Amino acid sequence: MRFGNKHLQQMYQAQLKGRNQRVDESLQQYEADLARLVHLAYPTAPQDFMEQLGVQIFIDGTRDHKTQQTLRLARSKTLNEALTTALEFDAAKQVSKGHARVVDDFLNKLFAMRDDMNTEKSGSFRQQNSLECWNCGERGQIRPRCPKLRGDNKPPLSNRKTTRKTSTSQLPGADAD
Repeated sequence: MRFGNKHLQQMYQAQLKGRNQRVDESLQQYEADLARLVHLAYPTAPQDFMEQLGVQIFIDGTRDHKTQQTLRLARSKTLNEALTTALEFDAAKQVSKGHARVVDDFLNKLFAMRDDMNTEKSGSFRQQNSLECWNCGERGQIRPRCPKLRGDNKPPLSNRKTTRKTSTSQLPGADAD
């Protein structure tokens, strides 16, 4: 070795300091490379120091900011714990995206049905003319409004007011004379 171990340790420390997760790199690959660099950069350091350093660099270098926030809140003590938390969060995020897509599809279908109903309501005149009376068979009316059923001189049922005359003898408690 031309420059010795000391120079290599400084090179690994510099690589470790500037190490971020690459676009094409999975969380597992990123964690494994960080663990390797930490051990090469600080070969004589205590294990708990290397774990804390690895966790901090893992959190800072993770591509997704929401994952970084989750990792900070989790307060992982080891690099393996941090990786597990990141993978769980990533899996939950993927499931939530799928759920959001299902909800969006459902809402789109619901709005399409509403729009279809609104267009049908705007064409209600056409629908009314397509109605057929079950009493006389004529188009444009229904049986309760059929003029042949009620007679030509009576008003339609919807315009007619019904009044009931009640005699006092029909009331409860009234004495018959």
